[in-house]
Amino acid sequence: NYWEIGEYITVIDPKTANLELLEALDGGAEALELVFTKAPSAEELSILLQGVQLEYISLHIVENYAKKNPLHVLKALRAFAVETGLDPSKVRGSIEGTEARFLAEIIPWASHELPAFKTCLVNGRSLYTGANNAHELAALLQLGNQIIAQLGEAGIAPAEVSPALQFSVAIGKSFFVEIAKLRALRLLWQNVLKAYGVQTSALEIAAHFAPASQDEHPNTNLIRAATQAMSAVIGGANQLYVLPSNASLHQSPTPFTRRIARNVQHLLRL
Repeated sequence: NYWEIGEYITVIDPKTANLELLEALDGGAEALELVFTKAPSAEELSILLQGVQLEYISLHIVENYAKKNPLHVLKALRAFAVETGLDPSKVRGSIEGTEARFLAEIIPWASHELPAFKTCLVNGRSLYTGANNAHELAALLQLGNQIIAQLGEAGIAPAEVSPALQFSVAIGKSFFVEIAKLRALRLLWQNVLKAYGVQTSALEIAAHFAPASQDEHPNTNLIRAATQAMSAVIGGANQLYVLPSNASLHQSPTPFTRRIARNVQHLLRL
């Protein structure tokens, strides 16, 4: 399977985050999850993405602040692409903004202005408990179905919502169960779409290590990362984010832990 190697970048200062971002790209990262702690201005976004060739990677935006405005961020991203001479249709990624009031405006806009960008993220990372994967899967499907139903009431047809969807899933320690969970998600989601009369399309899944699957021993987490990552890859994830081994200690990742997290995925590609 082909998947994109993901890495987390927390954006507090755009200049500092830009250095981390370029280091990640030099190390082979291909899917960057940008966690913004405040709404970025167009100038700050330009500083953050300086030196980045957007046509070769994907950007996945998380707004971790009050008064979110996903459309504001997307318009700034499109403006940056145009300013740097890039066709906006080649900008790939996703943004977390699952409130219907945002999506009813964003999905039609993005289908014309950023058609390769997933604007409807079904975030199931908080649904992970490690106790019952069947319940987690059911909750994921219910959440996705609820989004389609709400947008239908807002006048957005399911066939228009489907290409904008991406699922975000937490990966635990049960090797075969996690493989089955991702594969089952694809099959069951196709059945949901068929119920809406939508021709099935490829579902994009971003896999993230569940924080609850890590313990207080970084070396143990480092070793365990290989089997967790392999289960996500065999399960068919489109993007994979390996937690740095010291994340469970609530420490900021170091250049070493970030590099090892990337290299786990490089080894799986050999």
